[in-house]
Amino acid sequence: LPVMLATKLKKEGYKFQLDIYGGEGNAAKYDVVYSKKELESLIMKLNVDDCVCLKGNAPNEEILSAMRSHDIFLFTSDNHEGWGAVANEAMSNGCVLVGSDAIGSIPFLLTDMKNGLIFKSEEIDSLYEKVKFLIDNEGERNRMSINGYKSMRDIWSPKNAAQSLILLIENLM
Repeated sequence: LPVMLATKLKKEGYKFQLDIYGGEGNAAKYDVVYSKKELESLIMKLNVDDCVCLKGNAPNEEILSAMRSHDIFLFTSDNHEGWGAVANEAMSNGCVLVGSDAIGSIPFLLTDMKNGLIFKSEEIDSLYEKVKFLIDNEGERNRMSINGYKSMRDIWSPKNAAQSLILLIENLM
């Protein structure tokens, strides 16, 4: 899906860099995983090798650093993802999260157009429209980045989670 997105963006004349992290070893048994060779072949075939880079597996600190240096985080998994803690990490590091509506955390973490964008799972046109909007609207992108960060800091922080757990326990008692 991200490679197809790159193809559409490039065709429309957008200048961007898409870095893809992860590798075959990170996939769950039910995931459809393309080998690095298959992805490289697709990237070359679609002529997006100048704007798509396969980074492979990387230490967590390197990925968090990459999040801090990028504007947008694409979370294109499907309903097999579960919660998807990487969404929290991306928002905490200032990326505007563009997340699939099938991922478990997305309806809880995101309010579309407020602190990120939600696209229709597995639909390239939906993903394309959301990302295109962010590229075309720097002010909105910056606003959503700040709102996403604030959501993590003010609502989804470990401190708030602990306080909520304590309150729940007290109420159950």
